[in-house]
Amino acid sequence: MSLRHFTPAEIVITRVEAGRILRFFFPAQSIPPALTDEDISYAQALLVEAVDVSAEMGYVQVLFDKALM
Repeated sequence: MSLRHFTPAEIVITRVEAGRILRFFFPAQSIPPALTDEDISYAQALLVEAVDVSAEMGYVQVLFDKALM
């Protein structure tokens, strides 16, 4: 599975938000102040994937809890 690629027209986060997302996922890395559209697209894709996986984990937890009760 690979991350989705967003075109510049599909990007909904700002450069500042992208920087914050990248810092969250890569805290030990220095984030350049001038992010490109590709950088912002990557940050947005990471965020979307994290939200999707988080939601899936929630569903798995509910199923696990129901199965044990």
